[in-house]
Amino acid sequence: MLGNKENNKQILRYVLPSVSAMIVSFTYNMVDGMFVGQGVGPSALASVNLAMPFTQIMTGIASMLAIGGATAMAIYKGKEDTKRANQVFLTSTLLVIIAGLFITGVGLFASTHIARLFGATELLLGQTATYIKWYSLFSIFFTASILGNAFVRNDGSPELAFWGMIVGALSNIFLDWLFIFPLQMGIKGAAIASGLGQLLSCLVLACHFLRKKGILRIERFSVNVKQCREVIVCGLPEFVIQISQPMTIFCYNLVILHYLGESGLTAFAGVTYMMVIMLGVFFGISQGLQPLIGTSFGRRETHKVNYYFRAGLLINLILSTLLYSIYVLIGPYALKLFITDNTLIPLAYTALKWYGLAYIPAAINIIYITYFLSIRKSGQAFWISCSRGIVLNCLLIFTLPALFGIKLIWLPLLIAESLTLIFAMLLKKRKSTKKIIADRTEDRLEKRIS
Repeated sequence: MLGNKENNKQILRYVLPSVSAMIVSFTYNMVDGMFVGQGVGPSALASVNLAMPFTQIMTGIASMLAIGGATAMAIYKGKEDTKRANQVFLTSTLLVIIAGLFITGVGLFASTHIARLFGATELLLGQTATYIKWYSLFSIFFTASILGNAFVRNDGSPELAFWGMIVGALSNIFLDWLFIFPLQMGIKGAAIASGLGQLLSCLVLACHFLRKKGILRIERFSVNVKQCREVIVCGLPEFVIQISQPMTIFCYNLVILHYLGESGLTAFAGVTYMMVIMLGVFFGISQGLQPLIGTSFGRRETHKVNYYFRAGLLINLILSTLLYSIYVLIGPYALKLFITDNTLIPLAYTALKWYGLAYIPAAINIIYITYFLSIRKSGQAFWISCSRGIVLNCLLIFTLPALFGIKLIWLPLLIAESLTLIFAMLLKKRKSTKKIIADRTEDRLEKRIS
């Protein structure tokens, strides 16, 4: 299956930078948790965890517009329709700017209400609201960096996309240390450090357009409502992917607070910070494969579409199994980086073993979603995303502990991902790639958009 040297070369060119950048990017989230937990305190770590649904919803909106536009752009690029590819890019840029400004307004003026909505107790309310307020101040840079990374990668510069994320991540790590320890700025410093890191990332990515690399250009254009709809529809599954993690955390936060209290929330926060590395790998692989599948689909190269899809499944399966095994081995020691109270380590390690096991089927599900998304089958991608991230997961988080006791509190994610994998395999089996490419419904949609 992996014997085609040219295809493998393309996989390495796009996937390696993407995975490396995502690992570093997600690592800075981990380091952020370490600095907050060690430098500000356990309650601050719990507060950042409570604020995570807000930050991830922002990421989800930006990813929806960025990946939705980049997916359509890759297909048009494969068809050598440069004009329409650039129109999609400009439309996505406008939508991201509007979204970023809106999120900034909401975060600045409603941070306390948002913190309460996400379950902050009186003890954690002040710090949670402070983090949301300062984090949202930089929303335009967070959203713009996600947009730039997606389009720069799809426009043939995966290396620059890599450096954009690296610069943002490393600068954030340094600024985290500076603001939290020497300057003693507390949880506010952690939020500002994240925002400034994304500002620097945007400056790096802007070089692609200033140097006029690739086919994308920044120029005046007319807003096309149908094209706005195309970007949103194509990106909706990506939005669900991005918010599935904060939805899981939000639901777990409520259940954990009910059954285990604030100490249980601190233990769970340590686990979620550890799992971000695995998420970085999976998202990196899927984002690296997306331009390859999308462009091949646009060129009607069925054999390459299937090749990249199978390669993604194999890579994610191997890496997810390997990473989970490492986590089980080093878990008791690694968790101490985030949790200063040693009495919470056994609880956190139990959660890590069962909660982390779910990331093996999750890794495969992400490839299925990327595949359907890249071949413009947004409906299938959307239902897989909803199944794993919202419907089954949230339902099981609340019902399993209530029906069978607290011992099953860490199993819902594993069950939800496993059932979703079966669902995804059945969807893939229903229709071959050749039939998908020959589907005239997509051609009629393109004519209406144009």
